[in-house]
Amino acid sequence: MGNYLTIADIRAEGVTAEIAADALVTAAIADAARRAEAAAHTWFEARTKTLYVNGTGRSRLDLDYPLITLTSLTIDGVSVTDTIVRAHPVSGLAYELRRPAGAVFAKGEGNITIVGSFGAVDMSGETPATPANIKWALKRWAYLLLPKVTDEDLAQERRFLTATNVNMSGRSMSRGPVLAPLSGDPEVDRIITSYRRPRVAVI
Repeated sequence: MGNYLTIADIRAEGVTAEIAADALVTAAIADAARRAEAAAHTWFEARTKTLYVNGTGRSRLDLDYPLITLTSLTIDGVSVTDTIVRAHPVSGLAYELRRPAGAVFAKGEGNITIVGSFGAVDMSGETPATPANIKWALKRWAYLLLPKVTDEDLAQERRFLTATNVNMSGRSMSRGPVLAPLSGDPEVDRIITSYRRPRVAVI
């Protein structure tokens, strides 16, 4: 589970210690991060991983998690350096690897080893970062998970609901339909689910 927010992030939105103690805020932040990662089927920071993937016998290989940097790739124990990383045209996230014409990812069970950095991140800066719209969605979700104890919650609702249409790497996040309720806030749900791996066609 990622460490995407701090107590100070929530406090900056006007959630005082009188509204929620540090322990409650910490628990809500952790719960929101866990739920968001489960809903998106990925995480929102760079993590070094070794993946063992089944070979398809085709020139294309689809990944479960977006690739940031590829350190090494082996097929049946043999190092391969001709792999091409392809990013999705809309999200900019790389869920796909290709090999040149005539070369394939040999069919097998767990016979492909991929070492690299993975995660749904914003690459517009010098280093991978948690996308701004994800941080907003997580702050909103964490807030919704806090026990409601004062009338000030109504003012907080208005503040959070005005912060919409956030951009990530130049991509506008406009409102749209949500597949299923997750947080209880349609905008939060839409942002989180937009990071799910795109559906792929069998080729």
